Amino acid sequence: MSYKLVPRSPLAIKLLGESHDWALDPSTLTSLGRAASSTLMIPSEWVQFSSSHLRLWAEQRPEGWVWHMQDSSTNGTWLTAPQASHGARPGKHRVPKGNRMVLEAGSIIQLSTAPSEVLEFEFVHEEVAEDDQSSATPSTDAAAEHHQHKRKGRDTGLTSSAKRPHIQQQQQQQQHG
Repeated sequence: MSYKLVPRSPLAIKLLGESHDWALDPSTLTSLGRAASSTLMIPSEWVQFSSSHLRLWAEQRPEGWVWHMQDSSTNGTWLTAPQASHGARPGKHRVPKGNRMVLEAGSIIQLSTAPSEVLEFEFVHEEVAEDDQSSATPSTDAAAEHHQHKRKGRDTGLTSSAKRPHIQQQQQQQQHG
């Protein structure tokens, strides 16, 4: 299985780029926020998002990986569930701060509510044919690149080797600071 966040709002596309998805690794906690320690780092000037806004992780169960999200923000996170499952009704719901919600394929995660300031991602999981697992997809390549940079202390928060201007500025400041 392949798991990823697909950008769905203009601001999410600006963060990740038009053709870039964020690959998720079931064995690793993924955090979204403005903090430098976030796995997916949101630019610090985007103050409508918390330093530690959201966490995603998976648990191995007999039926496979079950993905969870937990809101830890001030301004809130909303989840649009595609179908009723795990006791949740379909539709859009605010995630209570600190509560754990189960993600289903097709779930929409929305950070913030101001129309021009929304980060919105779709949670996607896809079957990967065994013969396809040997050839990495762009999302997989980008995630590997991201983790290599993070291990070396140069976390970019992006999945593309073409860095966005705000990330280039952060990296320059770190190198010269």
